Amino acid sequence: KLQDFLDRGMFTRCIHKPFDVSQIEEILNAIKENKQERVSFTSVPTKQEVTEKPVINIEKVMPIFGDDMDVYEGLFNEFLRSLPERVANIQQSEKKRDWKQLSRLGHNLTGITRNFGAEKLSDLAEQLDNEAGKGHASVVQHLVNEIAECVPELKDAYAVLIAKNH
Repeated sequence: KLQDFLDRGMFTRCIHKPFDVSQIEEILNAIKENKQERVSFTSVPTKQEVTEKPVINIEKVMPIFGDDMDVYEGLFNEFLRSLPERVANIQQSEKKRDWKQLSRLGHNLTGITRNFGAEKLSDLAEQLDNEAGKGHASVVQHLVNEIAECVPELKDAYAVLIAKNH
């Protein structure tokens, strides 16, 4: 949906979370120079980019948790307990071809996983959000399967991370 708004020119300068400071600088420079062209950061990671991402990038997100591993662990464990239900809801919505709900679920999962540094799952969820919004059934089905397959990988990576930190 956001891309539809962007295509219609409703938002000429837009940044999506997580963002890089250089993106803000680019937008500010464009405003300062009164440029009329659109500045947009809506690119979705490619399959290769997702594959190359770490399952968990703890260093990137620890400042969010005040560099307190105990806080991170407590919240991440709660997230892991909710993950099977989240994935089941995504799978049910995909079977119903409820693109709007799938897009919402993908968007929500993107935000949560980004906050925990679960980069691979976050990128897959972001792709799901975008592809469901376009109603691309075969791509969505593939992404739903990849998300489900990513869960055990995330749990394994988390177990290794915890073992290193204790």
